[in-house]
Amino acid sequence: MEVREIENADYQLTSPGHTFDGRYLFAPAAAWLAKGEPVSSFGRVIGDPIMRSIADPIWQGQSLVGQIEYVDRFGNLISNITVKHIGEFRNVTGCTTPTIRIGERKIGRLVTSYTEGQPNCLCALVNSNGFLELFIKEGSAADSLDVSAGEQIYLG
Repeated sequence: MEVREIENADYQLTSPGHTFDGRYLFAPAAAWLAKGEPVSSFGRVIGDPIMRSIADPIWQGQSLVGQIEYVDRFGNLISNITVKHIGEFRNVTGCTTPTIRIGERKIGRLVTSYTEGQPNCLCALVNSNGFLELFIKEGSAADSLDVSAGEQIYLG
């Protein structure tokens, strides 16, 4: 594996701000790679990249127990439970609509988009990265639940 910094300005768009690098940095770089541009033209090799690992959820009886890995800037709670884990849970338990629990709060179903959520109501979806995410439409799940990274989340 080789990690490079995307520093060549020829392969990026100018960002008007300092957020959402996907649009201005990663998407153009991916397009150039798809066109056959050599990886070496993007920038220098990073010799000591920071590797982060995400622990897999564990089984406790008939429940799958994961944890909140990240709280984004909107207060959404991103867990280490993936769509693959949800499928495994359904196969093992035969339960097609698992209950999601964090602390004393329960969610009875997954929605497919943020717009399906009701304002001020805790909801869950599988985000675009494939992870189970808890959110409150027009609010902060982290603030509402007083939860941070490391909090346990249950599928049961």
